[in-house]
Amino acid sequence: MRVLSGGIAHVARVVEEDLFDRETGLRKQHIEGLADVVACALSCRSANTAEWQSVLPRCACDDKSKERFISRLLANKLISHSRVMMGFIPEIAQVASALAMMPEGANILLAGDRFYGTSALIAWCQNQGWNYRLRLKDNLILHHDGGEITTGEAAKAKISMVLNAQLNETNIKTHIGILHESGHKEPWIIAMSDTPSKGRVLDYGMRWGIEPMFSDFKSRGFGITKTQLKHADRITIALFWAASTGMQPSPSRHTKKKRREA
Repeated sequence: MRVLSGGIAHVARVVEEDLFDRETGLRKQHIEGLADVVACALSCRSANTAEWQSVLPRCACDDKSKERFISRLLANKLISHSRVMMGFIPEIAQVASALAMMPEGANILLAGDRFYGTSALIAWCQNQGWNYRLRLKDNLILHHDGGEITTGEAAKAKISMVLNAQLNETNIKTHIGILHESGHKEPWIIAMSDTPSKGRVLDYGMRWGIEPMFSDFKSRGFGITKTQLKHADRITIALFWAASTGMQPSPSRHTKKKRREA
């Protein structure tokens, strides 16, 4: 039997009301069950279903029954995570790739850290017509004006920009801006689509806005890396609902009834 009072139950009711107001295509019992497990995930700040069992708002249920309930709910094929997310961010549910999500004619800037600063990604951005700010490692070889220098050597030489540098032994060319600000341990070596300037190098700093999200999802948040879920896409429903709490609420579809004057 479902518990209707207490901290977890209160959060579950809020989630339930929110899901009912969205076009998720879910049945009532699915919304109730989903609301309960989302509330558990938010309360535990974990994707570990074993932790959810300890707080699941169910009375007169042993741990094994709670485990079966969570397992069956997450494996239920009638709960489509894409359909549920459509109620939150329609574009994500309707497209298969980031490229297809972008409005036609949109001016896009892609920022990525050193794991993504590769000639292949730079070439892809150039082919798509995307602007980019991709941080490079300090051991990449640059070919420029008949000479050869590594990105790290260029930074040590206090070179602030390199135009149309060829990366390693590829035929990919890009502009590179370099900035080493006082107090910072390492310089920013940024491959970019535009002529380098200090301001354009600092564009790379915009990506730091996503770091808190990474922390929320990992060690200081939901602990996604520790999850025992076999259906990994299911956790996205909880994450989308959690993220939506910080978004501007959409106007309610329901009209308030006017009270009769006494």
